[in-house]
Amino acid sequence: MRVNKKKRQAYRPSDHVVSRESAVSSILGAIGIFGYLILVGFSFQAAGNGGILIGAAAWVLFGISVFGMMLAVRSYHDTASMRIWKVVGSITNGAVLLFSTAIFLIGLI
Repeated sequence: MRVNKKKRQAYRPSDHVVSRESAVSSILGAIGIFGYLILVGFSFQAAGNGGILIGAAAWVLFGISVFGMMLAVRSYHDTASMRIWKVVGSITNGAVLLFSTAIFLIGLI
């Protein structure tokens, strides 16, 4: 008798498991987006002269989004969990990273 030696993917559609890394990554991305919305509001209120506190908060949000992106990329190794939260975490943290980079480059000019 022949033994079927096909490799099978570890995907189980009956399990709707959300990996911890992808959930934390999505939450950190949402914190980054809402944090930047709050910082932009404070900056408008101060007529563009936000000061050091707003700049330091932006650096903290940048660090949070870098950590969230690392978690999002690491969560792709778990093939048995739902993929939507991995994608949401990657997109939200990527958007925060792009916005942070654009703001810092504009500040250098």
